[in-house]
Amino acid sequence: MPWPVRYGEHVETAAQMVDVATGTAHRGLGLFVRLAEMAAEVCESAEVAFLFGFPNEAAYPIWLNRLGFRHSDDLVEYRMPIRTIWAERVARQVGALLPLYERHVERVLGAHAPADPVVGTSLVRDGRRLRCAALRTDP
Repeated sequence: MPWPVRYGEHVETAAQMVDVATGTAHRGLGLFVRLAEMAAEVCESAEVAFLFGFPNEAAYPIWLNRLGFRHSDDLVEYRMPIRTIWAERVARQVGALLPLYERHVERVLGAHAPADPVVGTSLVRDGRRLRCAALRTDP
């Protein structure tokens, strides 16, 4: 999944590896590694600056030991319960109301949308570039 990422004033394309998995019948045959290598080759040919991801416990050693990724930091997860208003549920059930509701949401939330949709990088600490867990710059 490609993402434009800002590093200071420079914007470069990064790619996030998501939903990487191998079916149980095909595990241990090198398929995961080969597909990841092929994805890295495609990214390299598309001039993607780096790959990153958030592997699960089973895939983590493969990403580090077989694919050459490095761990830079742990992901901090925050969970907050969000209560939605009843109008959304009603609008989804009554199809004719949905476009009206979506226009209302766009009008209310549009004022809070960032002017620059490029994601800032969290791969910088103290002014130096970090390698993210499962960050690979030389596919």
